[in-house]
Amino acid sequence: MKKYIFLILFFTFGIFLISSIKNETRDIEKNIRNINAKIFTLYAELHEAGLDYDYLSSPTSLSILSENFFKDGHGLNFYSPRQFSYINLEAINNSNNQKAELTK
Repeated sequence: MKKYIFLILFFTFGIFLISSIKNETRDIEKNIRNINAKIFTLYAELHEAGLDYDYLSSPTSLSILSENFFKDGHGLNFYSPRQFSYINLEAINNSNNQKAELTK
């Protein structure tokens, strides 16, 4: 008699355990599917960004863009080294967190 009670309890416990494990694995599979979908969309966006970069950085595209934006005479301005200001690093190191002077 004890044997039958033990078997009945064992099977009922097994049924509940199996159903809970099945539900947990179903949730995990849903999470994996969602993550795979996100990864796929990110790969697609990365591929599109790479295509955009390849197209925009091609020499023909760069020449077209330069003609469109720099044709009005407002081209690139070139500066001489005398027009830049330099930071005196020795003055920064010697001063204790005071303002550094710019030198020409």
